[in-house]
Amino acid sequence: MACLLNTPEAIAAYHKAGEELALLEQVTEWREAAGLTKAQVAARMGVTRPAITRLERNVMPAS
Repeated sequence: MACLLNTPEAIAAYHKAGEELALLEQVTEWREAAGLTKAQVAARMGVTRPAITRLERNVMPAS
């Protein structure tokens, strides 16, 4: 199992996931700095408030 995680592909995926998490954290910080609620952001984006919550929590379905 350890060999599977020590491949260039696995290492690249790990780094990409870290970058995505950092971006999601930044989105939350920007929303809060702008003084916007999740509902306001959702309305501006044309999505539901729970969609913003999932985005900010990084809740992604297992693939």
